[in-house]
Amino acid sequence: MICCALIMGVLVSSISLFTNFNLLKKEVIRKLTLLPQTYSNDFNSDFQMIESSVNTLHHYVAATYDLEKMNRNPKAYIKEYESMMDAVIKKVAEEANTEQGLYTTNQIEAVYFTFNPQLTKDVHEIWYVDMSGNGKMIKLDPDPDPDSEDSYIEYFYPDNKEMKWYYDPIKMRKGVWSEPYDEGDLGIKVISYTEPIYIENVVVGVVGMDINIEVMKNTIKKLKIYDTGYAFLMNKEYEFVIHPIFNGEEDLNSIHNGRLKYISEEMDKNTSGVINYEYDGKVKMLGYSHLNSGWILGFTVPIVEVYSSLRIQLIMTLMALFISMGITFLIALYLGKSISEPIVKITQLIKRTSRFNFMNNHCLEPLMGNKNEIGIMAKEMFNMRKVLKETGVHKAAIWQRQSLQEKFPLANRVNMETIYVPSKTVSGDFYRMQKIDDNMVVGVIYDVSGKGVTAALNTSAFSVLFHESVVTSQNPINIIHDLNNKVANFFDETYIAACCFSFDFKRNIAKIAGAGLNEFIYGNEEYYEKKYIKGPFLGMFEDSIFDQETIHFQSNDRFYFFTDGLESVFDDETIKEKYLKKESIGEFKKNLKNILINKSTDMQGIDDDCTLLIFEIK
Repeated sequence: MICCALIMGVLVSSISLFTNFNLLKKEVIRKLTLLPQTYSNDFNSDFQMIESSVNTLHHYVAATYDLEKMNRNPKAYIKEYESMMDAVIKKVAEEANTEQGLYTTNQIEAVYFTFNPQLTKDVHEIWYVDMSGNGKMIKLDPDPDPDSEDSYIEYFYPDNKEMKWYYDPIKMRKGVWSEPYDEGDLGIKVISYTEPIYIENVVVGVVGMDINIEVMKNTIKKLKIYDTGYAFLMNKEYEFVIHPIFNGEEDLNSIHNGRLKYISEEMDKNTSGVINYEYDGKVKMLGYSHLNSGWILGFTVPIVEVYSSLRIQLIMTLMALFISMGITFLIALYLGKSISEPIVKITQLIKRTSRFNFMNNHCLEPLMGNKNEIGIMAKEMFNMRKVLKETGVHKAAIWQRQSLQEKFPLANRVNMETIYVPSKTVSGDFYRMQKIDDNMVVGVIYDVSGKGVTAALNTSAFSVLFHESVVTSQNPINIIHDLNNKVANFFDETYIAACCFSFDFKRNIAKIAGAGLNEFIYGNEEYYEKKYIKGPFLGMFEDSIFDQETIHFQSNDRFYFFTDGLESVFDDETIKEKYLKKESIGEFKKNLKNILINKSTDMQGIDDDCTLLIFEIK
């Protein structure tokens, strides 16, 4: 449940964040694309109105100006024409102010028609100015002191930067928007749109309008996007006309050591768009749009502000995920415990049942009342234990364990330790020892083929046959031969592995004969040695040949006899090195039982019955 909830939570959160990121990215791009275009359209609308007004003056002058009269009598004609044009220019200025938009200026600062001084030999200009800022246009004299050294006529030469508004449209033979410049007579910074008037390829003058760049600057400064995003304006050469940080002397291509030049190259290709860039250690997004004047309006914003809402969503999503995971964990813990506890009880009962331990049936009683699968399992388990208990197998296991010999028949001669571990409830491994006299003991350790009840019954029958053979001979190899014949006669297709031994304490001689159990270990605290004795299983062949090993023992010598269930343990060199030499037989038994317990707690348990006899000569 926890894993599923975690996977589902992470998957849903990831999909949600990814989807919202893409939607937010599209929204930001759309916003940064449309915002400059929207304000550009507003500015273009004002610029077009001004261009239209200037163009109206241009056509009026071109239609009414008589170049022949001008050439015949310049002074009289200029005076006459100024009188006629005065009212026209004033009307155009007032109408332009009435229609003026809200984004560029509140008023047209000036409307004028400047005669070509090369034709008139003097400065003549009709110049209407909004001096009070209330939209009322008044006429000013552009050259109140023509006889002074600083007369207006002295400004009229092509290289004069202050007269670019006049000479640029003449050079380009079309209407031109000027760069911002200081208008000394008005005391403000303006931009001008001027058009040249050609009649018969002769320049008769320039008409134009001025607007206050400061008002436009304040308008752009007020344009904000997100928290710290701002708007700016550049001219055709990517010089900053209006910018909160840079002034008109800096341009996009030179700042940041020219690293932002690629932005201007991108702007040359498209009239509008969105560009990502890095400046001053911050990643930003820039939206831009070209104005009709050739200028560029841009909006820039740090990308961290763009995705701030997504970051908040991420934090909230993670918090919700952790909270939901905590709740899910508690629910899963509760449900898992409620499900697992009865299963654990039934599992433990199954383990006890597999060993024919029928004690403590009470744990099933509260579970049998359940109507779910747990209740069904408890009822079936109860019925199974009842049937098995009636077979009496558990009593056979108790009898078999009670019949084990816990002490050596001559306890004053030998210290003995035993291990008896059935793989199931009853075992097919067993051992028997018989005292012959005060100086001799004969014994056998054996393993009957098969497991369970049948093998356990065969161990009892074999024990009887062993006692019968000992009556006729105390020599292990003779006993093995006699048992081989009896097993062949009395056991139907059952083979028995055995190792028969005798200890003669008068002569300090041990004799060991093998039949299927062909290994034993002999040694002491200083060394040990694995011994091999040949011989097939009992009951396989009537004329089987068996070997016998004779060992002269002394005090502290040890003998280890074991069935094949322990062969893997005694084949482990690490275990033998660690335990056989360094530990007493009691410690060895303890550690070996721990090894068997660890194996029995595995899913498969131990594979075979295990029996071990350890003799230490006193």
